[in-house]
Amino acid sequence: MKNKLIVFFSLLTLFVTAQNINQDKVIKRSNFIYISPIDLFLKTFEIGYERNLKNNHAFAVTGGFKFDKTNETITRLGGTAEVQYKVNLLYSEGPKNIVIRPYSVFTYFAPYLSYRYEEINESINSEVNPPENSFIHSGFGGVGFGFRLTGLENRFSLNAYAGGGLKYSDITGDQKYNDFWDVGYTGFAPKLSLQMGITF
Repeated sequence: MKNKLIVFFSLLTLFVTAQNINQDKVIKRSNFIYISPIDLFLKTFEIGYERNLKNNHAFAVTGGFKFDKTNETITRLGGTAEVQYKVNLLYSEGPKNIVIRPYSVFTYFAPYLSYRYEEINESINSEVNPPENSFIHSGFGGVGFGFRLTGLENRFSLNAYAGGGLKYSDITGDQKYNDFWDVGYTGFAPKLSLQMGITF
């Protein structure tokens, strides 16, 4: 019985030591590349880059391109750009379970600035309603909170963000695109973001 206990605790010690060695071998990555899957349903492709800074905060920049042919008469073409400075509020790292070990959680507060341009072409073949193009420039600034969860040997990342701020839009053309849910809205607006990506 005594020999069995010695063998058991010896194996247990070797197992724990091996786990710690495996965790130490995990490379801590500071660069992140994201895409926004929700925006794909809105006919917008966005890609983002984020880098951890030496002061444990992070800087992120996002750019996007939109092409949406809603129907035979309306085409939307445009682009977006955004910058965020992420202030670290809480950082923790450690094993969670065998599936995503090791993982890290980065909780942050982030002011943001964004710009959006969109050109809307309405090609209505009618002498009463001639074709009309609308050009919209929008600036958006505000603050919010978010978190970044990194797992699967610190290779894959999920980033979620929620906040709000003030938006100003300048419309040249049809003013019907200035309601709350459209690109030409001016006023207070919420901001939600969900990104998925890889680290390197």
